[in-house]
Amino acid sequence: MTTSLILFPASMLGVLLGGVLSDRLLARTPTARFLTAALGLWVGIPFGLLAVLAPVWTLYLVGAFLAALFLSSHLAPLLALVQEAVEPRWRATAMALALLITQVAGGATAGMAVGALSDAVGLRMAMLLPLGAALLGGLMLLLGARRHTVPN
Repeated sequence: MTTSLILFPASMLGVLLGGVLSDRLLARTPTARFLTAALGLWVGIPFGLLAVLAPVWTLYLVGAFLAALFLSSHLAPLLALVQEAVEPRWRATAMALALLITQVAGGATAGMAVGALSDAVGLRMAMLLPLGAALLGGLMLLLGARRHTVPN
């Protein structure tokens, strides 16, 4: 219960923080949405490691809060990218598909994947899997930023 009371508000703040930073940085660079999302994922990884490896409960709570804050900050910039990438008549469908894929790939399967891996290698090692996904996600976002073109 304590973890939920920490992670839920941290995630909400992270989504808001990612959106605000992305919008503000957009005036400086057209790749702001990619860069904000990648940076949020990468900044969250060390805090995720802190939470997973914390020797005491207090350190876990601090690490978990900051990890949830930063690891959720990618969501608003990515959803904005979906909106910018498609024609207005397809935006609702594109958003529905993006959210569906996010939930199926992350929400629905991550717990099962971590649980199965936990049975094989232990919970602490298995909890590193989402952090590896965040690292890979940040790399993919940087590749996207390099290939991004500004719409007319």
